[in-house]
Amino acid sequence: EPFESIGLGGHLDRTVEQMMKLFGGNSDFAMRRFHIFGRYSAIMFFYSTMVDQTTINGSILKPLMQAPFHPESGEVEFDRLKDVLLQNSIIHSEVSLESSPAKVVDSILSGKTVVVIEAMHEAFVIGTRNIDKRGIEQPETEQVIRGPREGFIEPIATNIALIRYRLQT
Repeated sequence: EPFESIGLGGHLDRTVEQMMKLFGGNSDFAMRRFHIFGRYSAIMFFYSTMVDQTTINGSILKPLMQAPFHPESGEVEFDRLKDVLLQNSIIHSEVSLESSPAKVVDSILSGKTVVVIEAMHEAFVIGTRNIDKRGIEQPETEQVIRGPREGFIEPIATNIALIRYRLQT
């Protein structure tokens, strides 16, 4: 199974390489490298047409890049990192840990944001989906007898998001 080669817990460069093999042909697939607390290498994956960028910037990137705010602050050691991120840093109600590479891929396809941290065997999956949904209707001026009866009127990015939402492949 190709998903199993994503290699959670391995080197980030290998994870990036595998993700690019799976998603690289899509212009709306986004990848953002950063350092958690300025110390731990991490990378974020998402479809830019399916997510809320404000949520990503304000609730995920900003708190992960800044030093954690809690009484016992100081340096966060790697063995405590997962708990600190879940309990103190990620300001989002829909966050979970996922160790199955196939489920990580499914999460990206469904409009969620995935954060992979160097040497951590689980990925953070965060619900950031925000798609301009509207019923896809038959065009009034272009009636067809045979074939699809669906038409798009939005900008291309919205249309791509609508298609990705319906066909999560």
